Amino acid sequence: MVILTLTRNPFYLALVIGAVAVVRWRCAPVALENNGQQAMLLSPLRFGLIVVTTAALFNMAMVHVGTTVLFVLPTWIPLLGGAWTLEALVYGALNGVALAGLFASFTVINRVVPVRSLLRLTPRAYYPVAVVVSIAVTFVPTTLQQIQQIREAQAVRGHRLRGVRSWLPLVVPLLEGGMERSLQLAEAMVARGFASGADAQARWPQMLVLAGFASIVAGWLMR
Repeated sequence: MVILTLTRNPFYLALVIGAVAVVRWRCAPVALENNGQQAMLLSPLRFGLIVVTTAALFNMAMVHVGTTVLFVLPTWIPLLGGAWTLEALVYGALNGVALAGLFASFTVINRVVPVRSLLRLTPRAYYPVAVVVSIAVTFVPTTLQQIQQIREAQAVRGHRLRGVRSWLPLVVPLLEGGMERSLQLAEAMVARGFASGADAQARWPQMLVLAGFASIVAGWLMR
């Protein structure tokens, strides 16, 4: 994953993604034996096809740099106006390949690395943050499995996905189930004494940090 964030060389990207694919194929039986069949709404291959295409088109539309001009749009069109080049298209596709590799790497980690092992490696000072992050990561396969169950239940009732409005019968049960699981988990953590006895902290340092972050973003946008 570090290599994928540091390079856009197509040879290195292909090499790393090939290694991730081998690890995923080799560890798939172990993951199924330990965790059972996990529902996945979007496979790494399908995600890669979507994100590579989207990143390539978006970069070609926004970055008008390169010598191989495919076509030119009028300059009076905001953001899109200018030369659409092959170099921008290729670089955007390489960015998409890197994102697809990161997604595939995280799916492998989620399959083969137990959450308890990660928590044991976390320093004690960051333990509460590690617990929250691990809970968020473990909610992903549960949410995907719930989406699959809701889709199957709605399909039995004759529901078909034909537009934006047709997603409402899926989104509402998904939100209700997610909130119910969150409340149950919160009650269980409170019952086990998680984060109990913590000293109350002043709010002004948090407000200063938030104001500083907002100032940095505002300055970056203005520049």
